[in-house]
Amino acid sequence: MAAPYTYRILAEVLVYHRYFLDDGNTPFDQSPALKQQQLRDYYWTAFASVKPTAQTNAHLRNHRLFLKQTPHGFNIAVQALAQNPNATVFKPVIDLDENLQLDFVINVHDALFANYSNLDTVTHYPLLFRNYNDLIEPALPLINTASGTTEAAQYGISAGTQKSLIENNPEDQLLRSKALVSLKMRGEGNGRNLILASGNLPQEHPVYSIRFDNRNTIWNYYSGKNQNLIHSTDPNTKPLVKNGVVEVSQGNTDYPAASPNTVVWERDSVGTLIKTYSKIYIN
Repeated sequence: MAAPYTYRILAEVLVYHRYFLDDGNTPFDQSPALKQQQLRDYYWTAFASVKPTAQTNAHLRNHRLFLKQTPHGFNIAVQALAQNPNATVFKPVIDLDENLQLDFVINVHDALFANYSNLDTVTHYPLLFRNYNDLIEPALPLINTASGTTEAAQYGISAGTQKSLIENNPEDQLLRSKALVSLKMRGEGNGRNLILASGNLPQEHPVYSIRFDNRNTIWNYYSGKNQNLIHSTDPNTKPLVKNGVVEVSQGNTDYPAASPNTVVWERDSVGTLIKTYSKIYIN
């Protein structure tokens, strides 16, 4: 009787956003216990989603690969067959060429994403996350492995690369996309290979991470009655977070935390961002 097929994770991509994950001023990954706690109720689909490009969609069908969104990111699974009696070695049912490239588009659907995300230095989208080096944008950092900490803003591309990506993927509306995750079966460096040189799957599948930083703003407090400025944290900034406490006080008065609903950008005459403010009205 033929051995049964099974499904194995080929790669996992975690998508973290500190606006949703940090506990007030405390980074969510400051300790393993806090990270576990903050991830318990985290769903990245609250602000974005993923889909394969048109070309990758064909690759998925032709190679028995499957894309699945998870609470913390997404997985790529492959139909595989055990290569030994103990089922400790697996190989994809359909061989995966080491140069096979899978591209996934991340689209943001939260209208406030720009308000709470620190992406001010990015001028051209999509952000490009790869597990391999390339002659196009050779200075781009590789996508983080699970323990990496490079922030998403470091993956910005040039206008020329943006134009090339859009032209080469006409069906995917990349101009409207926030990020493109591009994975080859054989990546660069430790922990970035989806398959081994033999074509088998590694004992542990690679885990990548994308980390969006949250925005810090100057918090200005105004009277809800006459609109006068009551208090400001200027020149100090405070982080925008969904959870936890960020303290602001003056004397015996404690002020509420800012929300991402009202963020004001102050720019110079050529459009360079100087400061960002959060406006908070209190009675």
